[in-house]
Amino acid sequence: MKYKGFFVLIITLFMSSQLFAYEGGDVSNGGTVSGKAIFKGAAPARAAIDVTKDKEVCAATEHLSDLLIVSADNAIKNVIVSIVDIEKGKKIEAPAANPELDQNGCVFIPHVIAITAGTTIDILNSDAVTHNVHTYPEENTAVNKAQPSSLKRISIETEFGEEDPMKVACDYHGWMSSWVGIFEHPYFAVTGDDGTFTIDNIPAGAYEVKAWQEELGELVKTVAVKAGETTTENFEFEK
Repeated sequence: MKYKGFFVLIITLFMSSQLFAYEGGDVSNGGTVSGKAIFKGAAPARAAIDVTKDKEVCAATEHLSDLLIVSADNAIKNVIVSIVDIEKGKKIEAPAANPELDQNGCVFIPHVIAITAGTTIDILNSDAVTHNVHTYPEENTAVNKAQPSSLKRISIETEFGEEDPMKVACDYHGWMSSWVGIFEHPYFAVTGDDGTFTIDNIPAGAYEVKAWQEELGELVKTVAVKAGETTTENFEFEK
C-alpha cells in the first residue's frame, strides 16, 4: 500500500497528458494573428559584453548583449508569441533539418528559437575553445555536457512541451545564453529585427495569445480569430 500514492500520481500525470494532447488535422478557412512587439519609451542601448575568459577567441570582435534588442523605431526582437493551450488545429510539420544553435564568437546564434516538442536541436561549436552546453528545463531532462572544439555538434532531443522557454547556457563563459520555446502545438512565432510576427491557419474562435521576452516578462491578450481574416494585435512592453 505504501506505493499507492506513487501509482496514483503516475496515472494522474498520464491521464492529464492524454487529456490535453494536441490534435492536428486539416483547418478549413483558418484565420491569422499578426502584429508587432513594441517597447514603450526610449529604446535602451545594448550593453557591451564583458569578456572574461578565452579572450583571444571570445574578444576577437565586440559583442553586445542580446538580453533586450530594441530597434530605433522601438521594435523588439526575439519575443516568443504563442497561442496558449490550443488543443486542436493544423498539423505539426517536422522541420526539413534540425534547428541549430551555433556557439560562434562565444555567443549563441540565434539567441531565441521556438520548436515543437520532440524536435531535435543541434548545438554547434564554431569556436576554437571548449564550451559547456547546459540546459535549464522546467520539465524536460536537463543536459550538461562539455563541448570541446573537436566536437562540432551535439544533438539534444526535446520531450514534451513546456509553458516557459528553456534556457541554454555555457557554464564556461557566463555571458553566453539562449532560449528555446518548446510547444505541443504549431501556433507560435519569434519576432525578427522588425518586431513583427505572424501565426496563421488558426481555427476561428477566441484564444489567449502570449508574448514573452526574457527581460520584460510576458503579456497575455484575448484575441478573436475570424475565419479567413487577419487580426492585428500588437504587444507593448515597458521596462
